[in-house]
Amino acid sequence: AWRAAPSRGREPRRAYRLQLPAAGEFRRVKVNGRTVKPAFDAELGCPVIEIPSTDIRKEVKIEIFG
Repeated sequence: AWRAAPSRGREPRRAYRLQLPAAGEFRRVKVNGRTVKPAFDAELGCPVIEIPSTDIRKEVKIEIFG
């Protein structure tokens, strides 16, 4: 699991794009307990997990099941 710790800043929300080179394929990905479908970036040649804009004061937890 990967976590983005809560933070403080000027912008109250932040989106994340997690690029995972050499990670192979995943069976399932969860972001904050919800199942999401990872994309594949052909230019980078790796799976990518897009996390929509979320409150920066809240933790973001990503679980990858391979």
